[in-house]
Amino acid sequence: MLIALHVFNTSDPIGERGFRQSSSYSPEGLPTAAIAVQNLTPASKVVDLMLHCIGGARVQVLRTLAHGNSGYYDFPYMWVVDMISLEYTRLKGSFAENARYELHGCGVASETDILKKGVEVRDARPGNTVPGTFRGQADGRGLKYLRRVAVVFGVNVVAGIDVQTAPPNSWGFEGDTVTVSPNGKFATDSEGTRDWDIEATNRAAMNWLDTIDELYVQSGRVTEGRMVLQQLIAKYPKTWAAKYAKERLGRTDLKKAPSEQLPDGSWTL
Repeated sequence: MLIALHVFNTSDPIGERGFRQSSSYSPEGLPTAAIAVQNLTPASKVVDLMLHCIGGARVQVLRTLAHGNSGYYDFPYMWVVDMISLEYTRLKGSFAENARYELHGCGVASETDILKKGVEVRDARPGNTVPGTFRGQADGRGLKYLRRVAVVFGVNVVAGIDVQTAPPNSWGFEGDTVTVSPNGKFATDSEGTRDWDIEATNRAAMNWLDTIDELYVQSGRVTEGRMVLQQLIAKYPKTWAAKYAKERLGRTDLKKAPSEQLPDGSWTL
C-alpha cells in the first residue's frame, strides 16, 4: 500500500495548527499517516515514530512542516547542512519508487536570506520577507542543503524558494521550487510546471483562464478565445479551470454563466 506521511513540528503554533487541520489531507487522495514532533525530539525518536506509522506500507510522499530560510529548516536535527542526522538514513527502505520528500517551509531552497532585517525565522510572512533567489550555484546554501537531505533520505526532495503559507488542507508550494535527486542533479519548477502539485497547477490554470477572459472573451475575439481555451484544457486537463473552460466553449460568446460554482462550494455573481 502507498501512503502519504505527514510530520509536523508542533513547537510552533503554525505547526500545531497544521497538525490539527491538515494531517489527514492528501491532495493525491492517498491514505495518510501523521505524527507531531518537537524542536528537540531526538532524531532516533522521530524516525522510530515515522517507521511505526509506515508499518508495512511504502511512502509515496513524505511531507514535513516547519519554519525555514535559506539552507535552514526548523525540524529536529535537520537545521542546517552539517547537522542533518544520519538517523534519517533508516528511512531509505520505506519509500516507494519515484517517491518524493516535500519540505514545507519558507525559502529553504533560496541562495539568499528571505527575511527582512530583524525578522525572526518563526515570524516569516509575506509582509516581512523578500523574494528568494536561485541560480543553481554549487555553493548556494539552499542547493547544498537539499543535496545533503536527498543523500541522507535517498529520495528526491522538493523545497520552495520564496515565502510559503500554510492554509488548512493545503500542501501546495507557492512560487518556484527546486527538486534535487540523490545523485545531486536538480531542476527548478514554476507553479505551472509542477504536475504533481495539484493546488499550484490549479492556480496557474486559473490565472491563464483569467488572462483569456481579459484578452479574448471580454474583447469579443471569440475564435481566438476558443483556440486558447482548448490549449488550456489540453495542458491542464484535471484542473478546475479546464472544467470552466469546457463550460465556456458551450456558450456562443464564451462568457461565464451568470453564476458559477467555485471549488469551495461558493458561487460567483
